[in-house]
Amino acid sequence: MIMTQYSLLNGTVFSAMQATVQTRDTSALASEEERDRLQGLSGASALRQNNAFLVNDSNIIASGTTQVMFNDPKSGARVSLSLSQENFAKLQAHFSSSDFYQRQDGVVRLNGNAEAFVGGWFGDVAYRQNYLAADSDKNGRISGAETKNLKNSLFSTGQFALDGSADIELAISGYASFDARFDSNKPMTIEDALNVMIQKDKNLDGKLERLGEYETESEAIANVQVRIQSAIAGMQAASQESGDDFVMGALTSGFADQLQAIVDPFFRAAEAMDELRKAALEQAQKSQEAMRKLQQQDGNLAALSPEERSALGSSSVVANKKEDEKLDTDELAKLQEEVDSNTLQTLSDVTGIEVQDLQKIITSSLDKRDTEKPLTELDKELKSVIDAIKGEVADNNVELFSARA
Repeated sequence: MIMTQYSLLNGTVFSAMQATVQTRDTSALASEEERDRLQGLSGASALRQNNAFLVNDSNIIASGTTQVMFNDPKSGARVSLSLSQENFAKLQAHFSSSDFYQRQDGVVRLNGNAEAFVGGWFGDVAYRQNYLAADSDKNGRISGAETKNLKNSLFSTGQFALDGSADIELAISGYASFDARFDSNKPMTIEDALNVMIQKDKNLDGKLERLGEYETESEAIANVQVRIQSAIAGMQAASQESGDDFVMGALTSGFADQLQAIVDPFFRAAEAMDELRKAALEQAQKSQEAMRKLQQQDGNLAALSPEERSALGSSSVVANKKEDEKLDTDELAKLQEEVDSNTLQTLSDVTGIEVQDLQKIITSSLDKRDTEKPLTELDKELKSVIDAIKGEVADNNVELFSARA
């Protein structure tokens, strides 16, 4: 049966190894080439043979490829292999021309950021995905029992209908062990695997997102279906061995409906909870903004609009004050403490993080997050609230946070 109801997870499943950017000038690159020439290491074939290991099972360089050389980020040794024309053109379009040194022997010496990028993905393939160690017979190709040592697959777990019509993923992760039942189309040489990773990394950020890069949504659905069918087949085989055909049939029939009946309220509740969280964050933000305005107006309550005063209305300091009264320094400090304490509690309720832990990350974590990754609406609300708090910290208006940076 075709899977018609599903919830797929997304996230980074593979990432390039961290590589130091080495920027060499033209003179240094020319000197390297001359040293190679004197040592008989001119040309693609000679440089490939000088590799410390085989990058494929043939020294024949495929047509329509570009031979490049870069440094292994882990060992520091030079590596020479072929990149597809498509991948090489993509690199040239993204990186500086100074990152590509055209040697007289036809090999392109990678440099700077381009070398760090290619070397990083090479490191991931060779070491994290374990292609280098898996090649136990050192013939350049992973085969037979060697494949069991690869970590180049995607792991997915969740709940599924026993008729294969529905699936809810609960967790995904990369670097799972190779499984011949599902991974028969995986590349079996370091050279091929590296080309696949560069080809899949569409924005050249050194990360592969599960959906859109590692695989399309339709490919993900197809792959999940294959795994579910394999699991169902295993369960049916076990059921037949134990004589529980009737039980298996009873579980299969109607299970999708039962699953959907459970899932629908869950999703509706999650949406409702998001709205409640968003409203709570908006209220916390308004109270912080009102507090900042009150500080700027030296505690003059008359400067606040009815909405701004309402945002502070739950405070014992403001509750019994008239609209035209002015708060003194001690009252302002007490009000600020109440507002900050309430805001922290709101953030704790929304995120599930203990208040004392939030106090430690207020001035650091969100400043260091990946700004290239798009924020969700809830992230934006959360960030705006914390930015408001951090504004108070920067202005030295909040003693509550002064010892936590």
